[in-house]
Amino acid sequence: MTRLLAVGHSMGPVHLTPGAAPDHHAVRIGWESHRLSDPDQVVVWRLAHGDPEGVPATPESVSSAATAAGVRDPGGALASLVGPGLVVEVAEENAEAFARAHRVQPLLAGLGNSAEDLMDSIGLLGLPPAARVRPRVFEVWRWAHLWPDLWSAAEGLAAAGAGDDGEPRSTAADELLGLLDAVQELLSAGAVHLDVARGGRPVRRHELRPLR
Repeated sequence: MTRLLAVGHSMGPVHLTPGAAPDHHAVRIGWESHRLSDPDQVVVWRLAHGDPEGVPATPESVSSAATAAGVRDPGGALASLVGPGLVVEVAEENAEAFARAHRVQPLLAGLGNSAEDLMDSIGLLGLPPAARVRPRVFEVWRWAHLWPDLWSAAEGLAAAGAGDDGEPRSTAADELLGLLDAVQELLSAGAVHLDVARGGRPVRRHELRPLR
């Protein structure tokens, strides 16, 4: 399956004059600020974060949802986002390359769990949770940002699962797809955003080659 992952931290719509429609929607990736000047781009970029109901963001699901939302050319809007690295198409063969080039950053706050419900909640203090997630997904939200990139996070998660003999029970490659599943779940709830790895820059589509 090819999944879509939206990259960047939304800065919201930018109005240049009082009373006017927004000139563009700003998205920050690393030290770069990108302008989404076409409202259709904004719709598709948001859809690429995934469906909070758990439907994976794929080229097909995003295209279908964009069409239902009134986007005239979903394929063209998606291509305009993939080119500069605002949306990345990730399949098993290029997952490692993607993970080495990107990191995850948490948003919102941890709200804990309760005696009645052991699922962990993430959201804003004083408001209903934005997401209720399994402990494994919560651990990704809690810790994965401390590594410089997602591949390093996968290595760390593998090392954390070592047995009594100190030998990991899994490898980074074993952990990676589950990590990306968790990231997509958190993205769909607005609990994280994806950024380029520390010291990196937006990754162009032609640069995202399989590493093996």
